[in-house]
Amino acid sequence: MKFQVGDTVSILDEPLKGKIMSVGARIKVLLEDGFEETYLPSELSIFSKNMLEIHLDIKDSAHSREIKAPKIAEIDLHFDAQRMKIHQIESKEILNRQLQLLGEEIRESMALKIDRLIVIHGIGKGILKNEVIQLSKKYPKITIRTLTESRYKNCAIALDFDYL
Repeated sequence: MKFQVGDTVSILDEPLKGKIMSVGARIKVLLEDGFEETYLPSELSIFSKNMLEIHLDIKDSAHSREIKAPKIAEIDLHFDAQRMKIHQIESKEILNRQLQLLGEEIRESMALKIDRLIVIHGIGKGILKNEVIQLSKKYPKITIRTLTESRYKNCAIALDFDYL
């Protein structure tokens, strides 16, 4: 992925985003909280091509920044999390219930202006993961990313919502 100065990026494995200030072997990012940090390109993902908005208020001749912390929600769809017994429910019905739950969670997240929804699909044959991706593609304002960081171990997908 090619990063450019001015790109808005999200930091993988952290609920942060910011604007790229400089690009090199390491990328300098101005985070929403006003701090500058450097990251490897593999630690970043393009969040939006729009510039990060930082609102400034003037109080007593001092500048203070109004910071909006990103809202992140998480849903665990894998079979064990839903406590469905395999002997009582067919696998197709389980998948249908999982996708129904996901659809409801996506709509609720959009209504609440959630920035990122972490969807835990678990490890298996990849059927649920593929279905999550297909369902998410129906929403044009969602960017889909597979999470590979140690916390999720390739068992989750991040759905980033673009409300701009």
